[in-house]
Amino acid sequence: MLAGRLVELLSEWSPVLPHWFLYYPKRRLPSAAMRAFLAHMRSYDWRGRA
Repeated sequence: MLAGRLVELLSEWSPVLPHWFLYYPKRRLPSAAMRAFLAHMRSYDWRGRA
């Protein structure tokens, strides 16, 4: 039984992406929380994390 867990289907067809992608409107000024989140994501050490 899966007990509500996500199961990957067709894993051989799923591409491996090197990073997360975030889309947000650039025309509007982001909130303080969004600016903090973006700063954290930009400073994240992707090479040392799995």
